[in-house]
Amino acid sequence: DNRALIHHDETCPVSDTSRGCDQDMIRIAATARSLSFTKHNCRSAVLSSPPWATFTTAASTGESKPEKRVAVLPASLNSLGLKYLEADDLRARFDAYDANGDGSICEGEAVQLLVDAGMKEEEAGRAARQVVHSMSGGSGNAVTSNGDDESDLAVDWADFKSAVDRAAEPVSKKIWPISGSLLLNFSGQGCQWPILPVLARSVGMGASELGAVTGASAFARICCNVPAAALAERAGRKPLLVMGPAVGSMGYLGFALGGDTFGAFVAASAMTGIGGAMTSAGSGLYLSDISTPLNRARTMSPLMTTALLGFAIGPAVGGFIAETYDLRTPFVVTAVGMGCASASALAFLPETLRRKSAFGKPTNGLHTNKERTSKDSASKQWVELLRMRPMQGISAVALMSGALQGASPVTAILFATEALGMSPGELGAMFTFQVLAMSVMIQPATALSDRYRNKMCRSVLMLPGMATSVAVLIAQPFCTSALAFAGLGALRAVGDALCIMPNVTPYIMDNTTEKHRAQALAMRNMSQDVGILLGATSMGALAQVTSVPTAMFATAGMQAAVTLFFYHRTQGSRREKETI
Repeated sequence: DNRALIHHDETCPVSDTSRGCDQDMIRIAATARSLSFTKHNCRSAVLSSPPWATFTTAASTGESKPEKRVAVLPASLNSLGLKYLEADDLRARFDAYDANGDGSICEGEAVQLLVDAGMKEEEAGRAARQVVHSMSGGSGNAVTSNGDDESDLAVDWADFKSAVDRAAEPVSKKIWPISGSLLLNFSGQGCQWPILPVLARSVGMGASELGAVTGASAFARICCNVPAAALAERAGRKPLLVMGPAVGSMGYLGFALGGDTFGAFVAASAMTGIGGAMTSAGSGLYLSDISTPLNRARTMSPLMTTALLGFAIGPAVGGFIAETYDLRTPFVVTAVGMGCASASALAFLPETLRRKSAFGKPTNGLHTNKERTSKDSASKQWVELLRMRPMQGISAVALMSGALQGASPVTAILFATEALGMSPGELGAMFTFQVLAMSVMIQPATALSDRYRNKMCRSVLMLPGMATSVAVLIAQPFCTSALAFAGLGALRAVGDALCIMPNVTPYIMDNTTEKHRAQALAMRNMSQDVGILLGATSMGALAQVTSVPTAMFATAGMQAAVTLFFYHRTQGSRREKETI
């Protein structure tokens, strides 16, 4: 009884890890070969064919040649997750189903595809012919209606891949609910962004103390990034997307109501960091779950677009509120916005982490833990990741990105307010203009990233943006007017939006496998948070000991060093294929 060889609960529906799928490949091949598929009996393995699955050649009927069709992946195979596989893993899956090794999947071999997708064997036998015809784009050999022709429909590798690629191209509609939730979250955060340095100065804090306050948030994220990623793998993505903004809102209420002491500011900042780590882990893995190799940058764009829109709307609103009311009211607005983000995530976000039911079949969502998560400890996975030159390079980029973010309140913002005399409202308008410029560029930039999605090409796209950032950071301390300072900031923002932001996460996903992806994204978050901590504390101390312009020049020098390091780690190893 061949049914005894079919185990629904051992399928590997979406894993793109070659190692994790080895046992799955063996099982598929063994099961298919046990059915003794040969060129003759491949059609006989199909139990019966309904009338809608019978095709007639144009030559046998004398009718005009039918219109050419395109290869299409049937919806009945969606649960196999073929569109989430990298090209090499997809080819391995194809070869495993090609039991007789003739370079194509015939009707009988397609039965196993449908069985692994969750269909009963009898139903799979009836549907196999239509599946093969759909995936071959109607280009397979047709059989006559009375079955006299012993030839059989089959789909070759080119058509199989074409069908899967066509299914993998569109972006999932699941990006819309998370986009709304993240927009509320980032709008709230943006509202207080230009106000915190001014509030800290108003209560008598120096640059080094302000750096410590900013660093407290980064330190909390550093402590929480890995546990948050592990929690997302066990409990799912949605709980973190609900709890993260809720915890962050409590931190911002602390700024508004917790008093003027240095300790109160540090505690509130740490609370926002804990919430940020949870939100970052949940959103990154949620979007990773629903992305494919062909649409990674476009799928990840909501994370960037909502951040840009939020920080475009928020600073202007926060600056207006601060000038109209007081410096603490924007933090109340921030807390309300993040509370709304938590509520919207609870109400509208679907869970994308697939679990197993009691019967062993995958249930709601897209990904399963069993096939994606190795028993290796997080520390072992980090060691493996850090041995990869691409991960070394991109981690340095994330580290420096965080350092610039952490240094900004004690360098750029203090320079703008104290040397150039900009008010909170003018700061908010400046940030809004910069972020709007980035928002205009982000969509074409993500499309460009997906078009040139080769793992080396993404790194090439990043280098001009990094070089532009170096030039701007060197030039800004020489500015004598707010307009020139804001214009240079807008130039750097556009360079980031065009070249860097759309490519960081897709580059990480291109160079890692599903087994390590959660920890790779955690490593990116950790690198950025370490950078924020180091940038805020070190540049704050340097600005207080020397001057704010000196700290600004120091950040430019660090950015230049990271640009050269990234070039060496990526372009210097173009011929190396370093995936785990």
